[in-house]
Amino acid sequence: MSSSLLLRLLALALLVTGCSEPVPSADAGRDVDAEVSDPPDAASPDAGRDDAGPIQADASVPPCPGGEGPTITAVLGDTDHGGAMEIRGCGLGEEASPSPLIWDDFEGGTLGELAGDGWRLQRERETHPIYTDVQRYGQGRLSLTNHVEPNVNDAPGCQFCGAYQEVEPSNELYVSYRFRFDVTGDDYGVLKLARLASSPNYGGVDHYNGVGTLMFQYQPHAGWGYANLVTGVGEHPSITIGGVPRGEWHRVEMYYRLSSPAGAANGAAYIAIDGEHERRFDIDDAVTLDGDYPTQLHSLLLPLMLANPRDDGVFDLYVDDVYLDDSRARVEVADAPRWLDTRRREIQPATAWAPDRIDVTVHQGAFEACEPVYLYVLDASGAPLSEAGFPLALGSGCP
Repeated sequence: MSSSLLLRLLALALLVTGCSEPVPSADAGRDVDAEVSDPPDAASPDAGRDDAGPIQADASVPPCPGGEGPTITAVLGDTDHGGAMEIRGCGLGEEASPSPLIWDDFEGGTLGELAGDGWRLQRERETHPIYTDVQRYGQGRLSLTNHVEPNVNDAPGCQFCGAYQEVEPSNELYVSYRFRFDVTGDDYGVLKLARLASSPNYGGVDHYNGVGTLMFQYQPHAGWGYANLVTGVGEHPSITIGGVPRGEWHRVEMYYRLSSPAGAANGAAYIAIDGEHERRFDIDDAVTLDGDYPTQLHSLLLPLMLANPRDDGVFDLYVDDVYLDDSRARVEVADAPRWLDTRRREIQPATAWAPDRIDVTVHQGAFEACEPVYLYVLDASGAPLSEAGFPLALGSGCP
């Protein structure tokens, strides 16, 4: 056989091999089954937000074959809690700012100290909220807490001891958080759960109320709550909804999209509790900001306030796993192979996002190690890219 023919055959063999198993450009020069590099500290607010930028789509990965919908094809990397995990597939969408505006599981706090890491006290010189280990969600060591008693008791904490964080102004915000309260004695009072607020607020209290505020309040003694959406001065539709019973952790999700331009019937808002698919408060294609009050959403106030306790009522309020973003696109693991059957879900904060690959920091939450879960990618509308989840077990050494 001539040397020129041998060289041509060798080149053909290399070409076939390269087409059958393309190596993604982002992984060139390393084992694709190895752990990916650690992301920035995921416990801190805005973790990776400024540095993580979008990753480049791999040009060698073809579009979803045969016109099929978006698909997860593989999960690589470290599936332990806190690990760096890669999701591979096609049609996964793209996020220019993949990391959430806020992701805080409060693990970076110091036991007994005031809230920090970007959180600011709603009122100066208060003694709460503080980091605690009395109650914490899932795999965590710490949560944030406030203690409330009638004022005559001169107890630590206070009815309006809260903490907020401001973000870049936008027309929409989505928040998910874990909330719990415990009470002894008289359970009369009004729990003031998280609030999404705007600036300017046209005469309201910053971060608390005024135009462009979505708020959720719950009365334990009555067993029901209500949502308020402040669309303009003197305009605040109130809708009665269910609540968050004492003594257990709840997931609360809130979404607010301002009318754009102000006065247009293209706004939306909802509140969902504990993975509900049928939301208790849900409006769409509506005027969520009156035409005379242009503003933008800019802050999250944590759900740590309670008004009007009385007699011997003693309340302890807790919040954990706070996720805030200006898009509903996100990654979740859940307890069922079909999205509409899921009830227990845990957000996996993203650090990079391209059509063929999403990098996340594993958040086990309340799932047990090696418990079967299913992976879902949600788009900017909050809908899963596929109704079917990708089977997965979080943790190392799982069968």
